[in-house]
Amino acid sequence: VIAVSYRADASDTVGRTRELAYRITRGGQQIRRDVEAIALNNQASVAGTDTVAGVTGGLPSWIETSVFDASGAEATGGGFNTSSGLTAKCPVGDGSGAAGLSFAGVKTAIQSVYEEGGDVSVLMSSPAVIGALSTYMFDNEARVATLTSDQGKDSSKATALASVNVLVSDFGTVKLVANRLQPADANGNHFAFLLDPEYVSLSYMENYRTDTLAKTGLAERRQISVDWGVRCHTEKAHGLIVGIDPAEAATA
Repeated sequence: VIAVSYRADASDTVGRTRELAYRITRGGQQIRRDVEAIALNNQASVAGTDTVAGVTGGLPSWIETSVFDASGAEATGGGFNTSSGLTAKCPVGDGSGAAGLSFAGVKTAIQSVYEEGGDVSVLMSSPAVIGALSTYMFDNEARVATLTSDQGKDSSKATALASVNVLVSDFGTVKLVANRLQPADANGNHFAFLLDPEYVSLSYMENYRTDTLAKTGLAERRQISVDWGVRCHTEKAHGLIVGIDPAEAATA
């Protein structure tokens, strides 16, 4: 909810003409960031009633087939319950087994999704995890082709390459995506999603809208809202790596 006084809206503010229009624009950006963070949060779904607000299941709660820990060992996921129509929170443990992401774990997860019929094209995680994986693959000891000559680039251009953002695996090309809005789990450890974007989306009961509320004193009020949910078309098309310690370096 946004409230702007008549005085603020009439004032000559540097960088904008009308304060109310500026606040509505910023509010729209904020609610979209909130939606993205909630969609990636490890939360179970809740059925809405007259007295209880409905809650969408976050993406970690949908994935249950290809779930691994940071080392590549099989882990327990959440999943959709066909009886209740709800998703369960991914049980990530107490955090004591957290470790740095391993390249072997990434390869295992990609292969698992491929064997289930999915084609992973995006590996998304927090900036710290993506940075650690990029640093590992850029290391000469990683035996991963990252040099300019390997990519066929023009060596005459004075461009310093210090990161890897695309991984060509045995089962397809995977783009590494850092997401600053992706939340950690309850223990402060991070997830890595291996996604086939064709099989995950957001569904909207009511799209983004701005409604005028009753005035309060000398203030105009607006409400920005959206009614939405995570839609996982098929969870076998995706993988999940849990219990990643973002402070640890990636390993083989």
